[in-house]
Amino acid sequence: MRIGIGNTIPERVSLPGQSGGISTPNEFIFEVNAAIGNTIDLTTRNDGASADFIINWGEGSDETINAATASHTYSSSGTKVIKINKAGTNTPVNDFNVLATNEGRSMVTKISNWGNTEWYKLRDGFNACTNLTVIESASQLLTASNASLLFYNTFRNCTGLTVADMSNWATNNVKWYLRGTFQGCTNVSLVKAPSSRVIPANFFGSADANAFTNSPFRYVGSNVTGGATFEFEGLDFTQMSYAYITYAFANTRINGNTSSFSNWKFSSSIDRLTSLFYQAVVVGTNSTLDCSGWTTFQGRYFNSTFRGVTGSAGISLDISNLNVSNIINMALLMGHSSSENRFRSIIGLSTWGATGGGVNMDSAFARMSYLRLTADDNFSDAFMNSLSPTTVASAFKQIGYNLSSPYGEPPNLASLDMSNSSSLNSMFFNSRFSSLPDFTNVTLPTSAADFNSFMRGIVTNSVIPHLDFSNKTFKPNNLSRAFETFRSANKITFPSGSNSDFSSLTNISYAFNNAGSGSAELEVVLPTDANYGSITSWVNTFNSLNGPGTGTLTTCVGDTLIRRLHATSLNANQQSLNLGTTKLTASPSVVDSNVIALETAGWTITSNSTDAAMPFVYTIPLIAGTSTTPTGSFTGGTFSSSNSNIAVNATTGEINTPNAGNTTIRYTLSDGCYNEQAIVVNLPLVQINNVYSMEFDGLNDYIDCGTGSRFDIDQITISSWVNLSNSITSTLVIAGIRNTNNGSICYHLQNQGASRKFRFVIMQEDGTYVDAVANDIHQYNTWYHVVGVADGSNVKLYVNGVLQTDAPAYDGTIASPNENFNIGRQPSNPLYYWSGKIDEVAVFNTGLTAYEVLSIYNATEVVSGVNKTADLDDLTTPPIAWYRMGD
Repeated sequence: MRIGIGNTIPERVSLPGQSGGISTPNEFIFEVNAAIGNTIDLTTRNDGASADFIINWGEGSDETINAATASHTYSSSGTKVIKINKAGTNTPVNDFNVLATNEGRSMVTKISNWGNTEWYKLRDGFNACTNLTVIESASQLLTASNASLLFYNTFRNCTGLTVADMSNWATNNVKWYLRGTFQGCTNVSLVKAPSSRVIPANFFGSADANAFTNSPFRYVGSNVTGGATFEFEGLDFTQMSYAYITYAFANTRINGNTSSFSNWKFSSSIDRLTSLFYQAVVVGTNSTLDCSGWTTFQGRYFNSTFRGVTGSAGISLDISNLNVSNIINMALLMGHSSSENRFRSIIGLSTWGATGGGVNMDSAFARMSYLRLTADDNFSDAFMNSLSPTTVASAFKQIGYNLSSPYGEPPNLASLDMSNSSSLNSMFFNSRFSSLPDFTNVTLPTSAADFNSFMRGIVTNSVIPHLDFSNKTFKPNNLSRAFETFRSANKITFPSGSNSDFSSLTNISYAFNNAGSGSAELEVVLPTDANYGSITSWVNTFNSLNGPGTGTLTTCVGDTLIRRLHATSLNANQQSLNLGTTKLTASPSVVDSNVIALETAGWTITSNSTDAAMPFVYTIPLIAGTSTTPTGSFTGGTFSSSNSNIAVNATTGEINTPNAGNTTIRYTLSDGCYNEQAIVVNLPLVQINNVYSMEFDGLNDYIDCGTGSRFDIDQITISSWVNLSNSITSTLVIAGIRNTNNGSICYHLQNQGASRKFRFVIMQEDGTYVDAVANDIHQYNTWYHVVGVADGSNVKLYVNGVLQTDAPAYDGTIASPNENFNIGRQPSNPLYYWSGKIDEVAVFNTGLTAYEVLSIYNATEVVSGVNKTADLDDLTTPPIAWYRMGD
């Protein structure tokens, strides 16, 4: 007898229901329900070649076939028992399927015996046999060691099948190919694993882009109210060499009260459990999808594993003791872009150990809209501290979104290190928690990252006083809608200084839109020293920022916002800023002038009519040496002055000062809210008489005026009257200041050596000099009014009110000084002492206009030896210093 590949010698065994004394060949037997004229077509191969076998079609005598296909048309109706590989077979069929041609697939009703053949391939064996209702398990299904695509679509779309029984399938090799095997068996209510629990598969699912279309159990139980019971506890995949177990239970309807997928054993080669339960449905009262005890999983990819699982109310997921040590990808673990995940609890999060870091957490727990985390069922410190995620975009988006208060605990963030995360986009968007997540020990990204919708719409049972990021590194490239409708804190503080880098930030639109509420007024503290120059969109950033009781932001918070915005955002972007119903303090106030300044810079600011909560008014301008008291309504607060040289009475607000200058008078209430008014204190009438000028001997006479931040400025005007002695050949300095670190002047007004031309020179931050020189030689023993101006664009020199022709450009910077401001000499070697008289030295922290320079000249000029008296009301900016030189 010839024996084909994979063939075994037929044995004589007892069939079920027969006495032990009667034996028949162990044949492959299945039944069909035939009508007269029905035709069934079969693939009948032996490991790729034509088989040489004997078949009985259930009517008439046996037939010998030596071909790749076989066909039979029935001449009678009724149940027909088809027997293949009957006694006398030379090369048995071990590559078989019922073809889709003719009526064959709809005729099959039962599989009675698998025979003693080791099956090489059952691809599409009974695919779409919709009337197949029974697969007897009395005989063992043997598989060949060289099997190919063995169970690919074998029972796919067998909608009449109610039990998917693999309990008697032999597991003697690793060639199972479970792909689409029972997919579409929508009426199956029980799935039985091999009795050995071994799944000797070289494929379990698919690695294709649309892998779910090849899920071995997709849609199993879909039409069964109670779902299918999966007896899958303790499955053994240790013989599996393929890296993927993917989409195996996609869209499956699972009875969570009677099924178990716990304590699986994995081979070290299994790297992915991707989309394992993709959009599965778990049913049953308070049921659990039990996937506990996956301690031997060593793979890296655990992404989309439970993505979009839905089902009955109250379902839980038990994922206790999962081995996460090698996982690098948890993206979309629970989340789904178009459907929510309905797990209400996750058992065993606290049992997870540490990962190796660098984990992709994109949408990992997103859209778990019914989840209530508890103190016990929350992330372990070990797990959270190890993540070092590459992204946490949407990681906890919409957790608890469909719940009613009280909500569950927030995720335990422990010491989560997000320094390498590129995106926090929608991280907590529309989530519901008992309180805000604790960021105390969390590290934010150290490179520019996306914060779009970061905490947008988050809702909590309690409101914290302060969400404080001030000690974090904060480097956003997008803050669009980051805190839109945020009402879970009364204050948000962002860091400043080196921790804050806004240079990559382009979009801040709607960032705080409709944030705050009647019970949770929100104050936003943006860094005042950040670079906002890259922002291209401020649309509705602070629109309808709410405050208590009124549905609008209180004046206190609105004022603070405008002050900070003005301090940070005067740039050339000319943004539209909609403050909606936010209230602001009315004029006169710094807030009002800040709004005007923003609008002057090109901004379009939309806000409610102003609401002066603490109005007070001083007469402007004030005159040094006189006193004034504010008028208005103010009680219970304290007055203070920003300039220590211009004191204010803390209780009454009275100002009485001999000093000129700028200050801001602030009135502060006990709760920290304040109003303020910018004050200009001008000098009284100005006089000059050369009798009272100071004379310098050119050897060692000078005046040290001290130093301070007021002399460290990038725009400056120095005004002075000077009278030069005879026979001077060297450079002489009228007034100026230096930086000895680079051995250079910062700015000096001087006589240019023997040329007897006045000169004003500055040094830029880059160390280069820019100067302006007088047109003409000046005379000895003659009074001249000399003014040097650096206005941010040009360096200019005026002599007796006339602009000299040399007005070169500079870059807008002046080197910072570290020495004192001196009159009559250069502060360091060479000293360049002045020889002659100096009077009325004034220093301004801005570049005066030609008109203002002429006003000083006219007001201080000596006419025929008689003092000319005038005031300087035409000066819009008072000097930061004016040295009278003795009068």
